[in-house]
Amino acid sequence: MASCVYVESEDEGSSGVTDSGSDGEEAFGVEEADGGFFHKPTEWIRDVLFAKAKRAGSNLLFSGMQGVLDIYADSSLLHERADPYPVDSIAGGPRPGDKVVVMGCGAAGAHMAKSLQALGCSVTVLEKDKIGGKACSRKYRDVVHEMGACYLSSDYEKVYQLLQEYEMTGQYNIKCRTMWTEEKKDGMKLKEWFYNEAKLANGTPDWSNASIASEIFMQTYHYISHHRRLLRMYENTEFLPPRPSAEHLRELQMPIAEFLRVHDLQALRPLFELGYTLQGYGFIEEEPLLYGMLWVTPTLINGMIEMLKVRKNLKRRFLRKRPKTSGPPKAITTLVDGFQTLVRKMVARCEEQARDGKSPAFAVHEDTKITGIKRSNTSVEVEYHRGFVSDFGQVIDEPTKTERFDFMVVAAPIPQVLADIDANDEEKSLFATLHESTFITTLVDYKPAKEEETSIDNWPENFDIEKPLAVWAARDSHHVARENGECFELEDHGMGSMVCYQYVHDSLHNDATLSSDDQEQKAMKERADAEKKLRSHLTHFGKTVEHTEQHRFRYFPRHSREAIGQGVLWDIMEMQGKYRTWYVGASMCFEAINAIVEYNDQLLNVWEKQRKEQVEVAAKL
Repeated sequence: MASCVYVESEDEGSSGVTDSGSDGEEAFGVEEADGGFFHKPTEWIRDVLFAKAKRAGSNLLFSGMQGVLDIYADSSLLHERADPYPVDSIAGGPRPGDKVVVMGCGAAGAHMAKSLQALGCSVTVLEKDKIGGKACSRKYRDVVHEMGACYLSSDYEKVYQLLQEYEMTGQYNIKCRTMWTEEKKDGMKLKEWFYNEAKLANGTPDWSNASIASEIFMQTYHYISHHRRLLRMYENTEFLPPRPSAEHLRELQMPIAEFLRVHDLQALRPLFELGYTLQGYGFIEEEPLLYGMLWVTPTLINGMIEMLKVRKNLKRRFLRKRPKTSGPPKAITTLVDGFQTLVRKMVARCEEQARDGKSPAFAVHEDTKITGIKRSNTSVEVEYHRGFVSDFGQVIDEPTKTERFDFMVVAAPIPQVLADIDANDEEKSLFATLHESTFITTLVDYKPAKEEETSIDNWPENFDIEKPLAVWAARDSHHVARENGECFELEDHGMGSMVCYQYVHDSLHNDATLSSDDQEQKAMKERADAEKKLRSHLTHFGKTVEHTEQHRFRYFPRHSREAIGQGVLWDIMEMQGKYRTWYVGASMCFEAINAIVEYNDQLLNVWEKQRKEQVEVAAKL
């Protein structure tokens, strides 16, 4: 079948009839497949461009039309994959029967431990705090509040599979979001803010919503073509693409905002501010394009456009109903039971299978401090001890234990554990450019000034590198649940609960000159300043704060633009297993659960393929 693209209309009754009155299927080159309709991209784009120009009443919007047609004449578009180009070689890995230690029991550590047990390894997981890491779910007043990882998006295919495996498919749709600005003191809906910002960024403030919607749609396809050109992959399930050429690496290290300017994709700027900056991944004026493209995939940007109903502003007769598909949500959702529950279920099943004798040994030790690691050509020796307070208030301080393993997986953030893993010069060099941000989330009980009408509040004017600890967003999980049909009879009627988000771009932990004691003191001051700013902010918007519970995360360890331009992520991939060590988690890929799982699976798949090839070669000798 020819390259095609799904399109959709606002209603079931869209006829698809052309201006000439002929049947739309013949005029637009429509083919029917899988119970839905497809449009050949060049013909469909041509018709949308003609419609767009007709609405505008001029030829202004025809600029670049031929270029668009040339780009997509032979390109695969949405919902179609190109041939994969996987990373195909690493230095080594664990083998069935090996005894493996995993440092960290967040999503990355738990998923890798689960996978290694399935490979036939016995696994011990050491966690400095509690199972979950940044998957931190707090059940409070009958509903789960996500303090860390919080949303599912349209490209969370791997996570969706895990949710089905562990029977956790309950999700809440995010239906109502309000954007607050000084100009709009009563707030505005997300869609209104988005179109206003897109018009300003595009330099066309007087355009109608229909015209800017068409422009956004065209720019989206341009972005997808650049995504495929630079990363040589299209909707592939592997996280890390093949190593780009030196020329492409130079482009991938440029700031995201510069890329949008150079390629005339300015109308997409608010999409990146919402989908990238607002999630705590950094400011698009500074962050390298590679991270932007690894996160804002064709599937994600298409899902955001669907959420913002961009297509519904295009002329209906050029659109067809999109067939329903199973899989990840087409909008932004949150889990009913929370992401931490998913991590705990992975661990619990591994422990159960080990107890039943169905799988190799599996153990998780929480509240564990690693005091020393020694690696050799044959083993990994780990020294650790546990200290915690029991459920009855008793202080438990276990004696230090030394244990020998065959292999180690570092699933904790690299900047926090580099000193503990006896890092050699190669490791230190590759990880030296990692830097972090700080994300502070606070669970707040509050009395609203009036009846609340929104699930999520955003303050886009606070998306500013010069405003550390400014409040960016707040999510009322009770409101989210009620919008999805849940009913709550809360004793403290009239009280609301929400999670508020504050951000510091340059974490104090990036300062290597600070001692651990100095860092702790500065972190305590940062916490106090954050609460003070939060209370002031909410008071300004008429909310009286009654209770707060704060969580502070060292967030998204990522490499500098210069290191990205030198191919550091691929250098690390080639080093995987070289020192009886794998490195996984956000430090290796991206601060998102789906990216973490994809990277784990890629590492495991590459190693399994290599291991089988080694066995076949040995059998022939």
